[in-house]
Amino acid sequence: MGVVPALYICKGNYGLFFKIPRLKDIKLILGCVIGNYLYVFIIAIILFGLGIQTATHAGSSAPVTLAHFIDQFIQLWGEEFLKIFVLLLVMFGVYKFTNNRKLSLMLGVVVSLFLFDLLHCNTYGGKILQVLLIQGLGSIFELYAYLKTKNVVVSYIIHVIVDLIPDIVHLLGLA
Repeated sequence: MGVVPALYICKGNYGLFFKIPRLKDIKLILGCVIGNYLYVFIIAIILFGLGIQTATHAGSSAPVTLAHFIDQFIQLWGEEFLKIFVLLLVMFGVYKFTNNRKLSLMLGVVVSLFLFDLLHCNTYGGKILQVLLIQGLGSIFELYAYLKTKNVVVSYIIHVIVDLIPDIVHLLGLA
């Protein structure tokens, strides 16, 4: 969806978005996945302590099949690219009018995470606080990885690992 306009804006230079991950990116990927799970665990404990129920992903009760994994890989690519595209679009627009890099980065991150929140509201039964704190702010790890590497592939790999671990655990009968 956002790939065509993005490639038009960058004049077809795919390397601005997509690169083969380097060996040193593996450490960043692992750190971000672990950081994400620690963050989600802490937020879930806090929400539970406050008596706020969290919802599981709507697809978590669906059978884990090859079609499910293929669907996840495609959907997560779209989510990740949209999140990064919005980040860059907002950063570009804010910087063009303010000439302030920090402000453009902050607003780009906030708008991107908020849009990501909105996309997940129905998936988690309208649990707005959960979506804002876990799905939205939790995806800061993917944005950080993108900003660090300038590579959508790295942030996508993190997103895939984070979202597929529960499916793999379910498939193995561990949950």
